[in-house]
Amino acid sequence: MATQDNLRCARCYMAIADVFSRIMQDLISMHGKTPHEVYELVMNDPTFFKPLNRTELNMVNALRKGTFENLDLSIIYKIFKHFKAVKFVPKPTNGWGKYPSENETNIGDDVERMRIARNRFCHKTRAITDEGEFDDFFTDFTNMCVRLDKQLNKNPIYGHQQAMKTLKTTPLSTDQAERYLEARQKVEDLQGTIYFNNFFFTF
Repeated sequence: MATQDNLRCARCYMAIADVFSRIMQDLISMHGKTPHEVYELVMNDPTFFKPLNRTELNMVNALRKGTFENLDLSIIYKIFKHFKAVKFVPKPTNGWGKYPSENETNIGDDVERMRIARNRFCHKTRAITDEGEFDDFFTDFTNMCVRLDKQLNKNPIYGHQQAMKTLKTTPLSTDQAERYLEARQKVEDLQGTIYFNNFFFTF
């Protein structure tokens, strides 16, 4: 039976799986390159595509369908970081792979925040989140979504900030929570790639 700490962890994980992945899809779309152009960019660079695992390659191949919706946070982050010269998003203030400080809030900094949160929750030893951590997570990332919605020209009523607010308060059944917690556990156990609820998780 899921505890309140488990339910809070599941909500955070849902935000990462759903909201963060959609934000990253919007950011790569905003650059202007079509999915087909991104596919060609990736597949013409062996130093990028050769290390990819089968699931990641499947996501890349899905770009030929003309959509970014099959890409997850992790693979889009890899594209942003590897193809720096393309400048899909502004470079993080402290550089790629580094922690941004609280007052560093350009798009690249927020991309790093999402990556860091994703790794932290995927690699938690126990699927628990106390009330303080939960409130900090949703406050910080709802504020991030306010910034990004402005950059993406999204109506706040329908944007990512609203998705975060809804996710924080919408009733969550124990069954729903346990499905997400099981998926999180598989990531931790397999140390590889899984597919869950229409999203790939790779690391």
